[in-house]
Amino acid sequence: IKEGNYTAGWGKGFGWAGTGHGGYVGAMAMQGLVAYYYDHVRKDNAVELNQCRHNHMGMDVRYRHPPNYTPRYVKKEFIGGCRNALEYCEDCMVTDFENIYSVHYTMCRKPWQCIAKPDDGTTDCKKGKCLDTNVVNVEHCYEVIKEWHKLRTEVEEELLKMTGDETIMEGQKGDYKNDIFMGHCNDDGNDGYLLMSGKDDTFKRVNDLYH
Repeated sequence: IKEGNYTAGWGKGFGWAGTGHGGYVGAMAMQGLVAYYYDHVRKDNAVELNQCRHNHMGMDVRYRHPPNYTPRYVKKEFIGGCRNALEYCEDCMVTDFENIYSVHYTMCRKPWQCIAKPDDGTTDCKKGKCLDTNVVNVEHCYEVIKEWHKLRTEVEEELLKMTGDETIMEGQKGDYKNDIFMGHCNDDGNDGYLLMSGKDDTFKRVNDLYH
């Protein structure tokens, strides 16, 4: 980056070089900078990847429900259609996990937030403490979240084999939805997450797992 030409605000005249690439989450960082770069600096020099398979968020990519779009800004004939203006787009809410190359944990929530409640209209849900069923498929989110906990479990098990430190298993004693969180949560929400457990000497050997 040679020039920090970014104007805070939303819409035309704002964002990177005043091009409108601004005002949304990540606009000042990579999510806005990369889009601006390939739209304006190196035009016609990029290939858009399938967002259902790369940087997968499991979210609705069609004009079906707010908050993913504002109804007054979308013509009625486009409602229900793809937001990338193509005639066909894969439904990212139900993409087979075996077809996903990378996951961006955001709409399905972070795995360490221990969030598994579907939005039922309660106050907590309005504060982002539930899975928004207008945006994601709850069962699909459970699958995606579980894959992260499987990786954490693998690390814990390999550390146990290498060190014999039984205190590692303290981090798997949670009892909240173990079919998803695999013992790493004892309640719904951030406070329910159990940090990885182990002795100081055990954590010093984490790098040995990758040698």
